[in-house]
Amino acid sequence: MSDHSRILYDVSTLTDPDIYLFKEGNHSRLYEKFGSHRMTVEGQKGIHFAVWAPNAAVVSVAGGFNEWDTASHPLKVRGDDTGI
Repeated sequence: MSDHSRILYDVSTLTDPDIYLFKEGNHSRLYEKFGSHRMTVEGQKGIHFAVWAPNAAVVSVAGGFNEWDTASHPLKVRGDDTGI
């Protein structure tokens, strides 16, 4: 995998207060956290994706950038029982 296509799984726009409000059902700005958002981490530009899919077996991001290969950019489930 080239350096340009390296996937950073430890990056999240969701903070502890976001998770608390999400679990409580009172987060009023989830549109700022879910979906896709451009960001730069450690000088690397990319897109952050977050979805709520508590019963999904697999969620991947596919497009022209990875030749529609669903195996090349799988999303990782958070370890906090949110289904995010």
